[in-house]
Amino acid sequence: GVVSQRVGDGTYLNSGTDILLDEPLDFLIVMEDTSLSELFELRLLVEPELASRAAQRAQSADLAKMRAAIDKMRGSRARQSRLTADADFHEAIFNASGMGVSLLIIRVLHRAIFRTLAHNFVGYMQLKAPIARHEAILKAIADGDAEAARQRMADHLTEARAHLVAIKRIESETV
Repeated sequence: GVVSQRVGDGTYLNSGTDILLDEPLDFLIVMEDTSLSELFELRLLVEPELASRAAQRAQSADLAKMRAAIDKMRGSRARQSRLTADADFHEAIFNASGMGVSLLIIRVLHRAIFRTLAHNFVGYMQLKAPIARHEAILKAIADGDAEAARQRMADHLTEARAHLVAIKRIESETV
């Protein structure tokens, strides 16, 4: 993914560092057998701060993308499109934060989490709670309230992690 060849034209370096980061990081997460718990812990360390930065820097186009993702999530009945809309919401926040390198890293982290969710928790997807949490995060960002955005994101991720822990406990008790 570092270079591309065009027959009769030459060999060129690909633009964009995401090509350079995506596959090695995805591979390392799989090879290290990183747990969902660890991935959520990393999200809790990073995403609240990115939400805070988004509250300080978001433009109207960023807010529109966040709103569109929530609307898509609300209107979706298919699990995969809900997960995609959820990821779109978080990605819009990362874009609004102005922290480009974090977007590259968090995108890989989200792919690993959503891949796990799609395969292991298909029957347990919540809809109302995440939408309400996303609405609260969006409001804080739109209001320019950095501290509230940070707290709302932390609350959202803490609740999501608790939901997944409860599911794991239920599954282990039924086996």
